[in-house]
Amino acid sequence: MGDAPGGVCATELPLRLMPVADAALRPMPGREALRVADVGCYKALLALHLVQRDASVWVLATDLASGPLEVGRMLARALPTDQCRRIDFRQGDGLSALDPGEVDVVCAAGIAAGKLSTWIPCAAQFAQRLVLQPSVPTSPEAMMELRCRMADFGWALQDELLSIEKGGICLTLVAEVATSSFLREAMPLLPTAPRSRIRHTLQTGTEDDPEVEAFVELLQEYLERTGPGTLRKVLQEELDSLNALRHEHDMDDHWGEFVKKSLDFESQDVGQSWQTPGRGFAGSPCRWREAAAGPLHDESIELDSLKIHGSPLSAGSSPNGAFQSQSGYDEAKAVSAVPEGLDILVTHGPAGEGALGRASERLQVRIDEVRPRVHIFGHYHLGHGVACKDGVVQVNASRAQARASRCLV
Repeated sequence: MGDAPGGVCATELPLRLMPVADAALRPMPGREALRVADVGCYKALLALHLVQRDASVWVLATDLASGPLEVGRMLARALPTDQCRRIDFRQGDGLSALDPGEVDVVCAAGIAAGKLSTWIPCAAQFAQRLVLQPSVPTSPEAMMELRCRMADFGWALQDELLSIEKGGICLTLVAEVATSSFLREAMPLLPTAPRSRIRHTLQTGTEDDPEVEAFVELLQEYLERTGPGTLRKVLQEELDSLNALRHEHDMDDHWGEFVKKSLDFESQDVGQSWQTPGRGFAGSPCRWREAAAGPLHDESIELDSLKIHGSPLSAGSSPNGAFQSQSGYDEAKAVSAVPEGLDILVTHGPAGEGALGRASERLQVRIDEVRPRVHIFGHYHLGHGVACKDGVVQVNASRAQARASRCLV
């Protein structure tokens, strides 16, 4: 199968759909030109991408609604003729829009896991490969049911791929019709292939791999949506097991240097600016912990001439409800308590928008007003690191380690 000229696709996909496209175009024995169905295609962005990326693929784009299909047709007409003629459009609901044996691969993204499960019993009539990306957020029970249905009806999971979506972590399941019987886990709660890759990554010491953070984030999302019982126990054991593989760092030895580098992030001469009279760090990490022995609940302290304000503010919504609006916590009051003239602002969650729903827009507005030198936060584990935005150093100090002996936020 050939790529489009120059290997460039004019139709850019959302990041979450790239694993779907990659899996759809994987070579299939005995097929020189793949036939792919994009079921529930919406505006057919995936179909447009595939025909531009691969010069031999043919795509059938289907959707229940006529409006998005018409938009897809209009976009397809703007493509070169040889690409446009390799896309067909058809209105219909799910697999009922297909003829048996018409395609080799069925792709479906943004459809509820429960709905996808109902397709599995008859899916083998229509294709030899399934590439399914359930809509997010999806409960762990629904994903487990989908995996079980696949195994029960002769589908062998080849891979599961993680990608980021604004509302959560997307899982793309890639399965093919099994040529022989295969064993599966008694409780297929978590994606097996990523688990194996991640454990290998951690064992070799490559802790900053994005898939590691995405998988840990997925575990935490599942834990938030799972009540007491066996499933929660399995999830917690998995998280604890991964934490045991992660590299532990002694924050006692690095806290002072960490704050030093954060405050002088934009300085060429870190040492010189750090020693500026009245703005220096004269105390040891131990002295800081003694001065701030308790948590800061929307209050400020001054340590070594540095003015610090701490808040447990945690935007979003989760079953534990800690310091979130559904638990009665007043976000507006907490934000208004952030004073001017701060050196360091410490909050549990980030400011702004996105971050899988964990960011506070109100907090961002206040930060723009009071301009702290440094904002330190956690909660959003995929964003771990240091950046500078509009003159404010942003330190995402999240560790994603449930049993870490020490933490920054």
